[in-house]
Amino acid sequence: AIQGLALSAGGLGDSVSQTAVSSLVRSVEEGGEGMLMAVAWDLHAILVKKTGTSRVVVPVMRTIDFLFSKASLVEHGDTKLFEALLTEAWGSTRGCRDIVLLQVALSLIANLTYAKDPIFTASFYKLIAALINRYPKIRRCAAEHLYMRIISFEEDEEERFDVDRATELVTEVSWDTGAAADIKTARLDLFKCFGMEPPKKIENSKVQVAKKDEAMTNYAALVNSAGY
Repeated sequence: AIQGLALSAGGLGDSVSQTAVSSLVRSVEEGGEGMLMAVAWDLHAILVKKTGTSRVVVPVMRTIDFLFSKASLVEHGDTKLFEALLTEAWGSTRGCRDIVLLQVALSLIANLTYAKDPIFTASFYKLIAALINRYPKIRRCAAEHLYMRIISFEEDEEERFDVDRATELVTEVSWDTGAAADIKTARLDLFKCFGMEPPKKIENSKVQVAKKDEAMTNYAALVNSAGY
């Protein structure tokens, strides 16, 4: 039942979708925090079960977004739930070529940046990481989410980070049309603004050499054991 409601609520904004959203929000309001958490976990279970199935994952993620925007999920959810949702949202972006799915996943990740640490840091980190996505539209989408989050910072958050520099980078860099080198440099600067270490990429050549050395070692061992 929850999957059917989620698919309807996460539709493209027609009357059926709006009715489903209203019904869902009314149900969680009447059921209280326990109902909200139960629904959120049920939706997470669907994401896990239907991983890679865009026609299900997209509307379900949209429905979870509604729980954030209309049912205050960020105030009632806990770290365990948010970590699970972040894992599914970010996992769905890996190797993904579906623009809509990527946009919806980033929207969910952006909602998670409003949670307290460690979720804030983990989700904010992933938004910055998405700034070098292969698709210009997704890079711009990530930058827009970052901008909206940055301008909502509380005073204590502004004191922790280099907000002025971060705002400058997010708004002035052409994330969708700029040169690849400029985009990568700007992203590294953004990580620095928030005291974060950028992802470390293992060079393919080193991996290939390691695999080759391992294969040769295994082959030599086989030859020795055979008595040659």
